Amino acid sequence: VWPGLIGNTLVFAAALFPLLLLPGVIIRVRRARNCRCIACGYDLAGLERCPECGVEVGRAAAGASAG
Repeated sequence: VWPGLIGNTLVFAAALFPLLLLPGVIIRVRRARNCRCIACGYDLAGLERCPECGVEVGRAAAGASAG
């Protein structure tokens, strides 16, 4: 019984894990495309660093393309 329980848990966890991460990825990509901070959503037009949370614009763009 235990090997089946562990196997089922791993299979269902592997199937649900991407579904839990998907909303965050979509939010970060949308914010990066709209020139907003990927961490907090503040408008970064013409700024080098987010005044709300301190994330650098270069790091924000790199984080969005990696995720």
